[in-house]
Amino acid sequence: MDMVQLQLVVLITHDQWRVAHFRGGRYHSLTEFSAHAENQPLLLDLLKKHAEATVYFLTDIADEHYHVEVLPHVSGAASKQLLTRRLAAWPFTQGLHAVHILDTVQNVRKEDRYLFSAIHYPPLRDWLQTLQHKNMRVRGVYTQALCFPCAISNSQSADTHCLYIYLQKQQLRIHYHYKAKLLFSRLLTLSIDESLRSRLNDEVTQTRLYLISQQWLQEKEPLHMVWLGEGANASGLPSEQLPAAIKQTFKAFPDVIGLSGRRVPNAFNEVEWAAVQVVLRKRHLPNFAPEVNLLGDRIQRGKRNILLAGGMMVSVCLIVGWLGQQSIKNTQLSIQKTETKIGQWQAANPAWGFAEADLPRLQTLSSGVQRIKTATRLPDRALAMLQGVMTHQKFWQVKKVEWRYGPMLDQSVQQDNQWYETVSVLFFKKENAMALNAHQEWQLLLENLRQHPEVFELKEIHSSPTSGLPEQRGDTRQLSRPDDQPSIDIWLRPQEKTAA
Repeated sequence: MDMVQLQLVVLITHDQWRVAHFRGGRYHSLTEFSAHAENQPLLLDLLKKHAEATVYFLTDIADEHYHVEVLPHVSGAASKQLLTRRLAAWPFTQGLHAVHILDTVQNVRKEDRYLFSAIHYPPLRDWLQTLQHKNMRVRGVYTQALCFPCAISNSQSADTHCLYIYLQKQQLRIHYHYKAKLLFSRLLTLSIDESLRSRLNDEVTQTRLYLISQQWLQEKEPLHMVWLGEGANASGLPSEQLPAAIKQTFKAFPDVIGLSGRRVPNAFNEVEWAAVQVVLRKRHLPNFAPEVNLLGDRIQRGKRNILLAGGMMVSVCLIVGWLGQQSIKNTQLSIQKTETKIGQWQAANPAWGFAEADLPRLQTLSSGVQRIKTATRLPDRALAMLQGVMTHQKFWQVKKVEWRYGPMLDQSVQQDNQWYETVSVLFFKKENAMALNAHQEWQLLLENLRQHPEVFELKEIHSSPTSGLPEQRGDTRQLSRPDDQPSIDIWLRPQEKTAA
Protein backbone atom coordinates (compact mmCIF):
# COMPACT_ATOMS: atom_id res chain seq x y z
CA MET A 1 0.00 0.00 0.00
CA ASP A 2 1.19 3.45 -0.84
CA MET A 3 2.53 5.20 2.25
CA VAL A 4 0.90 8.47 1.17
CA GLN A 5 -2.66 8.72 2.48
CA LEU A 6 -5.35 8.35 -0.20
CA GLN A 7 -8.14 10.94 -0.01
CA LEU A 8 -11.43 10.65 -1.87
CA VAL A 9 -13.60 13.74 -2.32
CA VAL A 10 -17.16 13.00 -3.49
CA LEU A 11 -18.67 16.08 -5.16
CA ILE A 12 -22.47 15.98 -5.22
CA THR A 13 -24.56 18.19 -7.53
CA HIS A 14 -28.14 17.92 -8.76
CA ASP A 15 -27.16 16.06 -11.96
CA GLN A 16 -23.96 14.12 -11.23
CA TRP A 17 -21.66 12.55 -8.64
CA ARG A 18 -17.90 12.80 -9.04
CA VAL A 19 -15.17 11.08 -7.04
CA ALA A 20 -11.84 12.95 -7.02
CA HIS A 21 -8.71 11.00 -6.04
CA PHE A 22 -5.97 12.81 -4.09
CA ARG A 23 -2.73 11.55 -2.58
CA GLY A 24 -0.93 13.82 -0.18
CA GLY A 25 -3.11 16.71 -1.34
CA ARG A 26 -2.17 16.20 -5.01
CA TYR A 27 -4.92 15.58 -7.54
CA HIS A 28 -4.67 12.30 -9.50
CA SER A 29 -7.92 11.39 -11.21
CA LEU A 30 -11.69 11.87 -11.33
CA THR A 31 -14.50 9.35 -11.77
CA GLU A 32 -17.96 10.63 -12.84
CA PHE A 33 -21.43 9.14 -12.39
CA SER A 34 -24.77 10.57 -13.46
CA ALA A 35 -27.13 11.20 -10.56
CA HIS A 36 -29.40 8.18 -11.11
CA ALA A 37 -30.41 5.46 -8.68
CA GLU A 38 -28.82 2.69 -10.79
CA ASN A 39 -25.39 4.33 -10.36
CA GLN A 40 -25.44 4.31 -6.58
CA PRO A 41 -24.05 0.72 -6.27
CA LEU A 42 -21.27 1.62 -8.70
CA LEU A 43 -20.33 4.65 -6.60
CA LEU A 44 -20.33 2.61 -3.39
CA ASP A 45 -18.26 -0.15 -4.98
CA LEU A 46 -15.67 2.41 -6.01
CA LEU A 47 -15.47 3.73 -2.45
CA LYS A 48 -15.26 0.20 -0.99
CA LYS A 49 -12.29 -0.62 -3.23
CA HIS A 50 -10.29 1.98 -1.31
CA ALA A 51 -11.02 0.89 2.27
CA GLU A 52 -7.86 2.62 3.49
CA ALA A 53 -8.88 6.00 2.07
CA THR A 54 -10.30 9.00 3.92
CA VAL A 55 -13.62 10.06 2.39
CA TYR A 56 -15.00 13.60 2.18
CA PHE A 57 -18.41 14.62 0.79
CA LEU A 58 -18.86 18.08 -0.74
CA THR A 59 -22.36 19.13 -1.82
CA ASP A 60 -23.70 21.89 -4.03
CA ILE A 61 -27.45 21.26 -4.22
CA ALA A 62 -30.65 23.29 -3.94
CA ASP A 63 -31.88 21.50 -0.78
CA GLU A 64 -29.40 23.29 1.48
CA HIS A 65 -31.01 25.31 4.22
CA TYR A 66 -29.45 28.11 6.27
CA HIS A 67 -31.05 29.90 9.20
CA VAL A 68 -29.60 32.50 11.58
CA GLU A 69 -30.72 32.14 15.20
CA VAL A 70 -30.05 34.79 17.87
CA LEU A 71 -29.88 33.31 21.39
CA PRO A 72 -29.02 34.72 24.84
CA HIS A 73 -25.36 34.42 25.70
CA VAL A 74 -24.88 31.43 27.99
CA SER A 75 -21.92 29.13 28.52
CA GLY A 76 -21.19 25.55 29.51
CA ALA A 77 -23.88 22.90 29.65
CA ALA A 78 -26.66 25.52 29.56
CA SER A 79 -25.53 26.63 26.09
CA LYS A 80 -25.63 23.05 24.78
CA GLN A 81 -29.11 22.48 26.22
CA LEU A 82 -30.40 25.74 24.72
CA LEU A 83 -29.04 24.83 21.27
CA THR A 84 -30.57 21.36 21.51
CA ARG A 85 -34.02 22.81 22.23
CA ARG A 86 -33.80 25.33 19.40
CA LEU A 87 -32.60 22.69 16.93
CA ALA A 88 -35.50 20.44 17.92
CA ALA A 89 -37.90 23.24 16.97
CA TRP A 90 -36.22 23.78 13.57
CA PRO A 91 -38.06 21.76 10.90
CA PHE A 92 -34.95 20.76 8.88
CA THR A 93 -33.10 18.85 11.63
CA GLN A 94 -34.49 15.51 10.36
CA GLY A 95 -31.77 15.54 7.69
CA LEU A 96 -28.06 16.08 7.99
CA HIS A 97 -27.53 19.28 9.95
CA ALA A 98 -24.83 21.36 11.66
CA VAL A 99 -24.68 24.44 13.86
CA HIS A 100 -21.85 26.89 14.53
CA ILE A 101 -21.53 30.29 16.15
CA LEU A 102 -21.12 33.35 13.96
CA ASP A 103 -20.39 36.11 16.46
CA THR A 104 -21.49 37.75 19.69
CA VAL A 105 -23.41 41.03 19.69
CA GLN A 106 -24.18 43.47 22.49
CA ASN A 107 -27.63 44.99 22.24
CA VAL A 108 -29.85 45.37 25.29
CA ARG A 109 -28.22 42.16 26.46
CA LYS A 110 -25.32 40.07 25.26
CA GLU A 111 -26.43 37.65 22.53
CA ASP A 112 -24.85 34.98 20.33
CA ARG A 113 -25.69 34.49 16.67
CA TYR A 114 -25.68 30.92 15.37
CA LEU A 115 -26.02 29.59 11.84
CA PHE A 116 -28.23 26.50 11.56
CA SER A 117 -27.45 24.54 8.38
CA ALA A 118 -29.11 21.44 6.94
CA ILE A 119 -28.79 19.20 3.86
CA HIS A 120 -31.76 17.23 2.58
CA TYR A 121 -30.35 14.55 0.29
CA PRO A 122 -31.65 11.01 1.11
CA PRO A 123 -29.05 9.09 -0.99
CA LEU A 124 -26.26 10.67 1.06
CA ARG A 125 -27.71 9.31 4.34
CA ASP A 126 -27.87 5.82 2.78
CA TRP A 127 -24.25 6.07 1.62
CA LEU A 128 -23.08 7.11 5.07
CA GLN A 129 -24.83 4.13 6.66
CA THR A 130 -23.27 1.75 4.14
CA LEU A 131 -19.77 3.17 4.72
CA GLN A 132 -20.30 2.93 8.45
CA HIS A 133 -21.04 -0.81 8.17
CA LYS A 134 -17.86 -1.22 6.12
CA ASN A 135 -15.84 0.70 8.79
CA MET A 136 -14.62 3.19 6.24
CA ARG A 137 -13.14 6.48 7.42
CA VAL A 138 -15.52 9.35 6.70
CA ARG A 139 -13.85 12.63 7.65
CA GLY A 140 -16.85 14.89 7.02
CA VAL A 141 -19.75 16.18 4.94
CA TYR A 142 -19.45 19.81 3.81
CA THR A 143 -21.14 22.30 1.49
CA GLN A 144 -19.48 24.50 -1.09
CA ALA A 145 -21.42 27.47 0.28
CA LEU A 146 -19.76 27.18 3.71
CA CYS A 147 -16.33 26.63 2.12
CA PHE A 148 -16.69 29.76 -0.03
CA PRO A 149 -15.95 32.33 2.77
CA CYS A 150 -12.73 30.45 3.62
CA ALA A 151 -11.64 30.52 -0.04
CA ILE A 152 -12.15 34.27 -0.50
CA SER A 153 -8.94 36.23 -0.18
CA ASN A 154 -8.77 38.75 2.67
CA SER A 155 -8.60 41.71 0.31
CA GLN A 156 -12.02 40.79 -1.15
CA SER A 157 -13.94 40.51 2.16
CA ALA A 158 -13.80 44.08 3.46
CA ASP A 159 -17.43 45.00 2.68
CA THR A 160 -19.96 44.61 5.50
CA HIS A 161 -22.94 43.50 3.35
CA CYS A 162 -22.05 41.63 0.21
CA LEU A 163 -23.91 39.44 -2.29
CA TYR A 164 -21.76 37.04 -4.33
CA ILE A 165 -23.53 35.81 -7.46
CA TYR A 166 -22.29 33.37 -10.12
CA LEU A 167 -23.92 31.32 -12.86
CA GLN A 168 -22.95 27.75 -13.79
CA LYS A 169 -24.89 25.35 -16.02
CA GLN A 170 -28.20 27.20 -15.83
CA GLN A 171 -27.84 27.44 -12.04
CA LEU A 172 -27.60 30.72 -10.22
CA ARG A 173 -25.91 30.68 -6.78
CA ILE A 174 -26.38 33.64 -4.42
CA HIS A 175 -24.29 33.99 -1.24
CA TYR A 176 -24.97 36.65 1.37
CA HIS A 177 -21.93 37.54 3.50
CA TYR A 178 -22.07 39.73 6.57
CA LYS A 179 -18.60 40.80 7.73
CA ALA A 180 -17.02 38.00 5.65
CA LYS A 181 -19.29 35.34 7.20
CA LEU A 182 -21.96 33.40 5.32
CA LEU A 183 -25.50 33.95 6.63
CA PHE A 184 -27.41 32.20 3.86
CA SER A 185 -26.99 30.81 0.37
CA ARG A 186 -29.48 29.91 -2.34
CA LEU A 187 -29.17 27.84 -5.51
CA LEU A 188 -31.68 28.73 -8.24
CA THR A 189 -32.27 26.59 -11.32
CA LEU A 190 -33.08 28.60 -14.46
CA SER A 191 -35.24 27.31 -17.25
CA ILE A 192 -33.87 27.47 -20.78
CA ASP A 193 -36.18 30.24 -21.91
CA GLU A 194 -36.03 32.24 -18.69
CA SER A 195 -34.40 35.66 -18.80
CA LEU A 196 -31.36 35.90 -16.52
CA ARG A 197 -31.77 39.68 -16.23
CA SER A 198 -35.37 39.58 -14.95
CA ARG A 199 -34.77 36.62 -12.63
CA LEU A 200 -31.70 38.23 -11.14
CA ASN A 201 -33.59 41.51 -10.71
CA ASP A 202 -36.30 39.77 -8.74
CA GLU A 203 -33.93 37.70 -6.57
CA VAL A 204 -31.62 40.58 -5.67
CA THR A 205 -34.55 42.86 -4.84
CA GLN A 206 -36.25 40.19 -2.71
CA THR A 207 -32.97 39.43 -0.93
CA ARG A 208 -32.50 43.09 -0.05
CA LEU A 209 -36.05 43.37 1.30
CA TYR A 210 -35.49 40.21 3.35
CA LEU A 211 -32.30 41.62 4.85
CA ILE A 212 -34.09 44.84 5.76
CA SER A 213 -36.96 42.90 7.38
CA GLN A 214 -34.45 40.92 9.46
CA GLN A 215 -32.81 44.22 10.50
CA TRP A 216 -29.47 43.06 9.13
CA LEU A 217 -29.47 45.89 6.60
CA GLN A 218 -30.71 49.45 6.99
CA GLU A 219 -32.78 51.14 4.26
CA LYS A 220 -29.98 53.53 3.25
CA GLU A 221 -27.10 51.17 3.90
CA PRO A 222 -25.25 50.01 0.74
CA LEU A 223 -25.44 46.40 -0.39
CA HIS A 224 -22.50 45.33 -2.54
CA MET A 225 -23.33 42.88 -5.31
CA VAL A 226 -20.30 41.06 -6.75
CA TRP A 227 -20.91 39.20 -10.00
CA LEU A 228 -18.40 36.40 -10.49
CA GLY A 229 -17.65 35.03 -13.93
CA GLU A 230 -15.06 34.28 -16.55
CA GLY A 231 -13.27 37.56 -17.13
CA ALA A 232 -16.00 39.34 -15.18
CA ASN A 233 -18.33 39.29 -18.16
CA ALA A 234 -21.30 41.53 -17.30
CA SER A 235 -23.52 40.74 -20.27
CA GLY A 236 -27.14 40.14 -19.37
CA LEU A 237 -26.82 41.61 -15.89
CA PRO A 238 -29.31 44.10 -14.38
CA SER A 239 -28.15 47.66 -14.08
CA GLU A 240 -30.56 50.59 -13.98
CA GLN A 241 -33.51 48.55 -12.69
CA LEU A 242 -31.88 47.84 -9.29
CA PRO A 243 -32.16 50.29 -6.36
CA ALA A 244 -29.39 52.84 -6.01
CA ALA A 245 -28.28 51.35 -2.69
CA ILE A 246 -27.10 48.21 -4.50
CA LYS A 247 -23.52 48.71 -5.64
CA GLN A 248 -22.62 46.42 -8.55
CA THR A 249 -19.13 45.04 -9.13
CA PHE A 250 -17.90 42.58 -11.77
CA LYS A 251 -14.91 40.37 -10.86
CA ALA A 252 -13.27 37.24 -12.18
CA PHE A 253 -13.27 34.02 -10.16
CA PRO A 254 -9.47 33.70 -9.75
CA ASP A 255 -9.15 37.26 -8.44
CA VAL A 256 -11.75 36.72 -5.72
CA ILE A 257 -10.90 33.24 -4.48
CA GLY A 258 -7.12 33.66 -4.59
CA LEU A 259 -6.42 31.41 -7.59
CA SER A 260 -4.96 34.07 -9.85
CA GLY A 261 -2.00 32.62 -11.73
CA ARG A 262 -2.72 29.05 -10.58
CA ARG A 263 -3.74 26.16 -12.79
CA VAL A 264 -7.14 24.60 -12.10
CA PRO A 265 -7.70 21.02 -13.42
CA ASN A 266 -10.16 20.83 -16.31
CA ALA A 267 -12.50 18.57 -14.37
CA PHE A 268 -13.25 21.35 -11.85
CA ASN A 269 -14.52 24.89 -12.02
CA GLU A 270 -12.87 27.56 -9.88
CA VAL A 271 -15.41 27.48 -7.04
CA GLU A 272 -15.29 23.67 -6.77
CA TRP A 273 -11.49 23.58 -6.80
CA ALA A 274 -11.26 26.29 -4.13
CA ALA A 275 -13.79 24.42 -1.93
CA VAL A 276 -11.88 21.13 -2.34
CA GLN A 277 -8.62 22.81 -1.27
CA VAL A 278 -10.34 24.23 1.82
CA VAL A 279 -11.62 20.76 2.77
CA LEU A 280 -8.26 19.03 2.21
CA ARG A 281 -6.43 21.68 4.26
CA LYS A 282 -8.64 20.61 7.20
CA ARG A 283 -9.96 24.08 7.86
CA HIS A 284 -12.44 24.36 10.71
CA LEU A 285 -15.79 23.96 8.93
CA PRO A 286 -19.34 23.00 10.01
CA ASN A 287 -19.48 19.22 9.61
CA PHE A 288 -22.83 17.64 8.64
CA ALA A 289 -21.69 14.04 9.16
CA PRO A 290 -23.33 12.19 12.10
CA GLU A 291 -21.11 11.38 15.06
CA VAL A 292 -21.40 7.65 14.45
CA ASN A 293 -19.81 8.07 11.00
CA LEU A 294 -16.94 10.11 12.36
CA LEU A 295 -16.18 7.50 15.01
CA GLY A 296 -14.18 5.24 12.66
CA ASP A 297 -11.93 8.07 11.56
CA ARG A 298 -11.41 9.20 15.14
CA ILE A 299 -10.52 5.66 16.19
CA GLN A 300 -7.97 5.42 13.39
CA ARG A 301 -6.46 8.77 14.32
CA GLY A 302 -6.36 7.69 17.97
CA LYS A 303 -4.57 4.46 17.06
CA ARG A 304 -2.12 6.39 14.89
CA ASN A 305 -1.42 8.82 17.72
CA ILE A 306 -0.93 5.94 20.17
CA LEU A 307 1.50 4.21 17.79
CA LEU A 308 3.34 7.48 17.26
CA ALA A 309 3.56 8.11 21.00
CA GLY A 310 4.71 4.52 21.58
CA GLY A 311 7.37 4.83 18.89
CA MET A 312 8.61 8.06 20.42
CA MET A 313 8.77 6.48 23.90
CA VAL A 314 10.70 3.48 22.55
CA SER A 315 13.11 5.82 20.76
CA VAL A 316 13.62 7.86 23.93
CA CYS A 317 14.25 4.67 25.95
CA LEU A 318 16.78 3.45 23.38
CA ILE A 319 18.58 6.79 23.39
CA VAL A 320 18.63 6.89 27.22
CA GLY A 321 19.90 3.28 27.34
CA TRP A 322 22.66 4.05 24.81
CA LEU A 323 23.70 7.16 26.74
CA GLY A 324 23.77 5.15 29.98
CA GLN A 325 25.89 2.46 28.36
CA GLN A 326 28.32 5.06 27.04
CA SER A 327 28.50 6.66 30.48
CA ILE A 328 29.30 3.29 32.09
CA LYS A 329 32.02 2.64 29.52
CA ASN A 330 33.56 6.06 30.10
CA THR A 331 33.46 5.53 33.87
CA GLN A 332 35.15 2.13 33.55
CA LEU A 333 37.88 3.62 31.35
CA SER A 334 38.42 6.43 33.86
CA ILE A 335 38.70 3.89 36.72
CA GLN A 336 41.21 1.85 34.74
CA LYS A 337 43.31 4.95 34.04
CA THR A 338 43.24 5.91 37.71
CA GLU A 339 44.25 2.41 38.82
CA THR A 340 47.11 2.47 36.32
CA LYS A 341 48.37 5.81 37.64
CA ILE A 342 48.13 4.56 41.24
CA GLY A 343 50.08 1.45 40.33
CA GLN A 344 52.78 3.53 38.62
CA TRP A 345 53.04 5.84 41.67
CA GLN A 346 53.28 2.88 44.07
CA ALA A 347 56.01 1.36 41.92
CA ALA A 348 57.97 4.64 41.99
CA ASN A 349 57.42 5.17 45.75
CA PRO A 350 57.84 1.88 47.64
CA ALA A 351 55.79 1.62 50.83
CA TRP A 352 57.43 2.01 54.23
CA GLY A 353 56.06 1.72 57.79
CA PHE A 354 56.83 1.60 61.53
CA ALA A 355 57.45 -1.28 63.80
CA GLU A 356 54.80 -1.96 66.45
CA ALA A 357 57.32 -1.35 69.23
CA ASP A 358 57.86 2.22 68.00
CA LEU A 359 54.21 3.22 68.30
CA PRO A 360 54.25 4.32 72.04
CA ARG A 361 57.31 6.47 71.44
CA LEU A 362 55.72 8.06 68.38
CA GLN A 363 52.51 8.69 70.32
CA THR A 364 54.43 10.42 73.11
CA LEU A 365 56.34 12.48 70.57
CA SER A 366 53.13 13.49 68.79
CA SER A 367 51.47 14.45 72.07
CA GLY A 368 54.46 16.56 73.04
CA VAL A 369 54.47 18.36 69.71
CA GLN A 370 50.76 19.02 70.05
CA ARG A 371 51.25 20.48 73.53
CA ILE A 372 54.08 22.69 72.35
CA LYS A 373 51.94 24.00 69.49
CA THR A 374 49.07 24.66 71.86
CA ALA A 375 51.27 26.36 74.43
CA THR A 376 52.46 28.92 71.93
CA ARG A 377 48.94 30.34 71.56
CA LEU A 378 48.01 33.64 73.12
CA PRO A 379 45.32 33.61 75.84
CA ASP A 380 42.65 34.88 73.41
CA ARG A 381 40.02 32.42 74.58
CA ALA A 382 40.51 33.23 78.25
CA LEU A 383 40.40 36.99 77.68
CA ALA A 384 37.24 36.69 75.58
CA MET A 385 35.61 34.67 78.38
CA LEU A 386 36.56 37.24 81.05
CA GLN A 387 35.39 40.13 78.88
CA GLY A 388 31.99 38.47 78.53
CA VAL A 389 31.40 37.92 82.26
CA MET A 390 32.83 41.30 83.40
CA THR A 391 30.77 43.46 81.07
CA HIS A 392 28.10 44.43 83.61
CA GLN A 393 30.19 44.44 86.82
CA LYS A 394 29.74 47.68 88.82
CA PHE A 395 31.47 46.96 92.14
CA TRP A 396 34.39 44.70 91.20
CA GLN A 397 37.37 45.36 88.98
CA VAL A 398 40.19 43.13 87.67
CA LYS A 399 43.54 43.99 89.17
CA LYS A 400 45.78 41.25 87.87
CA VAL A 401 45.50 38.36 85.40
CA GLU A 402 47.92 35.42 85.05
CA TRP A 403 47.65 32.84 82.26
CA ARG A 404 49.52 29.55 82.06
CA TYR A 405 49.24 26.19 80.29
CA GLY A 406 50.08 22.87 81.92
CA PRO A 407 48.78 20.03 84.05
CA MET A 408 46.32 20.77 86.85
CA LEU A 409 48.34 21.11 90.10
CA ASP A 410 45.41 21.29 92.47
CA GLN A 411 45.44 18.12 94.61
CA SER A 412 41.76 18.44 95.42
CA VAL A 413 40.83 17.75 91.81
CA GLN A 414 41.19 14.31 90.23
CA GLN A 415 44.20 14.25 87.91
CA ASP A 416 43.72 13.02 84.33
CA ASN A 417 47.16 13.83 82.79
CA GLN A 418 45.45 16.48 80.66
CA TRP A 419 46.94 19.91 80.14
CA TYR A 420 44.69 22.91 80.72
CA GLU A 421 44.73 26.63 80.24
CA THR A 422 44.70 28.19 83.71
CA VAL A 423 43.71 31.80 84.41
CA SER A 424 44.36 33.37 87.83
CA VAL A 425 42.40 36.60 88.25
CA LEU A 426 42.83 39.01 91.18
CA PHE A 427 39.88 41.33 91.89
CA PHE A 428 39.46 44.36 94.13
CA LYS A 429 36.30 46.01 95.33
CA LYS A 430 35.70 49.61 94.41
CA GLU A 431 35.67 52.15 97.28
CA ASN A 432 32.09 53.33 96.80
CA ALA A 433 30.69 49.76 96.72
CA MET A 434 28.25 48.83 99.45
CA ALA A 435 28.99 45.52 101.13
CA LEU A 436 25.62 43.90 100.46
CA ASN A 437 25.52 44.88 96.81
CA ALA A 438 29.14 43.84 96.27
CA HIS A 439 28.48 40.48 97.90
CA GLN A 440 25.44 39.80 95.67
CA GLU A 441 27.33 40.82 92.56
CA TRP A 442 30.26 38.62 93.54
CA GLN A 443 28.01 35.58 93.94
CA LEU A 444 26.43 36.30 90.56
CA LEU A 445 29.91 36.54 88.98
CA LEU A 446 30.90 33.14 90.42
CA GLU A 447 27.65 31.59 89.19
CA ASN A 448 28.18 32.95 85.66
CA LEU A 449 31.73 31.58 85.59
CA ARG A 450 30.66 28.13 86.77
CA GLN A 451 27.96 27.95 84.09
CA HIS A 452 30.23 29.21 81.31
CA PRO A 453 30.82 26.44 78.68
CA GLU A 454 34.57 27.19 78.54
CA VAL A 455 35.15 26.68 82.29
CA PHE A 456 36.18 23.22 83.45
CA GLU A 457 36.99 24.00 87.10
CA LEU A 458 36.90 27.10 89.29
CA LYS A 459 38.51 27.79 92.68
CA GLU A 460 37.93 30.90 94.83
CA ILE A 461 40.91 32.23 96.89
CA HIS A 462 40.75 35.02 99.54
CA SER A 463 44.02 36.96 99.63
CA SER A 464 43.35 39.44 102.50
CA PRO A 465 46.21 39.55 105.13
CA THR A 466 43.72 39.42 108.02
CA SER A 467 41.54 36.74 106.65
CA GLY A 468 42.85 34.11 109.10
CA LEU A 469 43.15 36.29 112.35
CA PRO A 470 40.49 36.55 115.07
CA GLU A 471 38.80 39.87 115.61
CA GLN A 472 40.36 41.94 118.53
CA ARG A 473 38.54 44.55 120.47
CA GLY A 474 40.10 48.00 120.61
CA ASP A 475 42.29 47.27 117.59
CA THR A 476 42.96 50.57 115.78
CA ARG A 477 44.10 48.97 112.50
CA GLN A 478 42.06 49.68 109.39
CA LEU A 479 39.48 46.89 109.18
CA SER A 480 39.59 44.78 106.00
CA ARG A 481 36.92 42.16 105.22
CA PRO A 482 38.08 38.79 103.84
CA ASP A 483 36.62 39.44 100.39
CA ASP A 484 38.07 42.87 99.69
CA GLN A 485 40.68 41.43 97.26
CA PRO A 486 39.64 37.91 96.30
CA SER A 487 41.15 35.91 93.47
CA ILE A 488 39.89 33.08 91.32
CA ASP A 489 41.72 30.24 89.59
CA ILE A 490 39.90 29.12 86.43
CA TRP A 491 40.75 26.02 84.42
CA LEU A 492 39.44 26.13 80.85
CA ARG A 493 38.29 23.06 79.01
CA PRO A 494 40.56 21.71 76.27
CA GLN A 495 39.60 23.10 72.89
CA GLU A 496 38.97 19.70 71.30
CA LYS A 497 36.42 18.87 74.05
CA THR A 498 34.79 22.26 73.75
CA ALA A 499 34.32 21.78 70.01
CA ALA A 500 32.84 18.33 70.62
